[in-house]
Amino acid sequence: MLFLHRLMHIYFCTVRHCMYTLLIERSLIFLDCDIEKDVLKDFNSDELFLTISVIFRHARIHINCMLSSLGLEGCSPPHLMALHNHPGTGQNALACYLKMDKGSIAKAVKSLIDKGFVYREDGAEYNRRDNLYLTRKGEETIPVLNKIRADFETSVTREMTKSEIRTLKSLLDKAVNNILTESRCRK
Repeated sequence: MLFLHRLMHIYFCTVRHCMYTLLIERSLIFLDCDIEKDVLKDFNSDELFLTISVIFRHARIHINCMLSSLGLEGCSPPHLMALHNHPGTGQNALACYLKMDKGSIAKAVKSLIDKGFVYREDGAEYNRRDNLYLTRKGEETIPVLNKIRADFETSVTREMTKSEIRTLKSLLDKAVNNILTESRCRK
C-alpha cells in the first residue's frame, strides 16, 4: 500500500468515495476501452501529470473494488497498516507518519472507529492525543490488506526488472518530497 500511498500524495487522496461514482467511472473506463482500443493500447504520455492521474484513478478503482467486501475505502489501508505497525499512535503522529493533514486523519479515524476497525483509548483530554489501536476486526483485515498491496504492486510493476522497481520507488519518494516541500511553501 505504500506504493499507492506515494502516488496518492502526488495526486489527491480522497477519504470517502461514492460507490455510485465508482461504478460510473468503471463503466466509462470499460466503454472507452471498448470504443478506442487502438488509441489506448499505445498510451505513452510525456505529460507527467496525466500519467500520474491515470495511475491514480485506475488504482483507486481497482483497490476500492478489492476493499468493498471489507467495508473499507482506498485511503483506509495506510491508516490501518500504520496502526498495526505502531499500536497506540495518536492522530497527530499518524498525520505526520502518513504525510496527511490532520483534518483528513480525523475524518478517516472517525470512519474507522464507526466501522469497528479502530478503537480509541483515552490518553489525554484532547482527542488527537488519544491512543489508537486496531480492534480484532481491524487486525483480521491486515493479511487481506497485505495481499491486496502485494497484488497491486505486482500488477503495476509486472514488466519491470528489480532494478527498475527500485528506481521507480526512489523517484516516487523524490516526487513526494518535492510536492510536500512545495505544499509547505504555499501555506
